[in-house]
Amino acid sequence: MRIENDGYNITIEFIGRAKDGLNVWNELKNDANSIEIFLGFSVEDGWGTTEGMCVPIKDIEMIYKGLSSVFKNNSFTYSCNLPFKSSNEEFITVMAEKTENGIKFFFKIFDDVCDYAQLTEVMNETKLNDILLELKGVLDKYPVL
Repeated sequence: MRIENDGYNITIEFIGRAKDGLNVWNELKNDANSIEIFLGFSVEDGWGTTEGMCVPIKDIEMIYKGLSSVFKNNSFTYSCNLPFKSSNEEFITVMAEKTENGIKFFFKIFDDVCDYAQLTEVMNETKLNDILLELKGVLDKYPVL
């Protein structure tokens, strides 16, 4: 998944179940139902890469369903906390709004390097559909156990 704007970008690669991978972030609430990701970013506030981050499958599913609804409901917002037993801090925020110029897509993620990487892209429906296909692929490959 890649969000781009004016030479900046946030890229997420879905690696596999957290329980099968590096899982360098310990004390997850549910590592069997979390996906390890690789995060790469270049944003106005900095750049970097982070491995071993994990996203619960239920959050991926909520983001997928919400983004799918943008075509009918014109907007969607979702925020979730870090998936650790000892944390209630914000982890990911996704907002999408259908506008005359396309779909305004805002993505913010805790990056463990610069604090948060965030970016807004105005994309066409084809790009949003590509993101949806990628998220659906992850959900199909890694169903909730």
